[in-house]
Amino acid sequence: MIPKELKLVSESLKKGQAVNPVTVREFLAWFEMQRRGAANVERIRSLLRQLGLYTIPDFNETWLDEQISFAKLEIVSAKGLSKGSSAVLGCGDAVSMDTTNALPMQWEHREAGYRLSRLEAAHKDVVKAKPEDDIAAIITKMMVHDFSQIPVMIGKELKGVVTWPTIGSRAILYKIEGRAADFMQPPSVIDEDRSIFEAISAVVKSDYVLVRSKNKDISGIITAADLSLQFRVLSEPFLLISQIETHLRNMIGRTFTHSELQNDKAPNSSKAINGPADLSFGDYVSILDRPTNWEKFGIRLDRSVFCEQLKAVNKIRNQVMHFDTDGLELGHLETLRDFSNFLDRIESIAPHQRKATENQ
Repeated sequence: MIPKELKLVSESLKKGQAVNPVTVREFLAWFEMQRRGAANVERIRSLLRQLGLYTIPDFNETWLDEQISFAKLEIVSAKGLSKGSSAVLGCGDAVSMDTTNALPMQWEHREAGYRLSRLEAAHKDVVKAKPEDDIAAIITKMMVHDFSQIPVMIGKELKGVVTWPTIGSRAILYKIEGRAADFMQPPSVIDEDRSIFEAISAVVKSDYVLVRSKNKDISGIITAADLSLQFRVLSEPFLLISQIETHLRNMIGRTFTHSELQNDKAPNSSKAINGPADLSFGDYVSILDRPTNWEKFGIRLDRSVFCEQLKAVNKIRNQVMHFDTDGLELGHLETLRDFSNFLDRIESIAPHQRKATENQ
């Protein structure tokens, strides 16, 4: 179903009326979404195609809180776009299309790389200095904001960067006085459409990298701290799931024999089970959801509540495996954290059951 907000956008553009831009986050909320997974993106693109609309920039290629505007594809007949018209595809690039002979396939090219434009730090206002600014004022700004560097600019033109190393190296020979221009070094700059891996290399070398937008503005600065935070966003769900699975294997491994695991695995599973490490998440649910198996744990917890939570974690796990750079929804991340902590407590207090061996 097409959201009412998107219908209003379409109607306004048809009338030649201006449409206010919205952030990607607000745009996703129209569809009751919080993240841009592959299925969500495809659904949104399908609805945009139905209305003959696209977004500028492409909603899947920029930061969640960056603003996007809407434009109308020029449709001249049911057979396709007018010859030579421009359509924005999934990669965010304008492509000239000749549809005289046939319509293109519905599938749209996807950008496989992780672009800098999707990082929050690439869109934050940058504190700048002018070449003639007094170095004492710049040092004060760096200390107040806990910065390690400040770019020196005249308008949009980037002249250099003042860093603590450039200040320190000059202080060895001279007094710390003068203008920003006297303490500059050549800047480390990268375009926003480049891969995050290029930014990592630049940050390792220079401790920072300035991000240049498509209109040649310096739109942000990325530091080691920014990369560390992004790494946590992307890696934490995987690590939490690993912890949860390890706890489950420990609980199952000390309670059941190999033959019991083989008999109680998920009904649709055909693989041989030689131990807890061979179990899938579906197997965990199948084994623990059996009342007779649950009793073997010897813990006074409600089986149905436990297994319902286990099933919820399994659904989140499936989302995590379909990697998305927006990370998980906060509620899903909290579910993983809570369940991991819960299992940690259970494992620490649960009585040690009989060791699982084939000889029993």
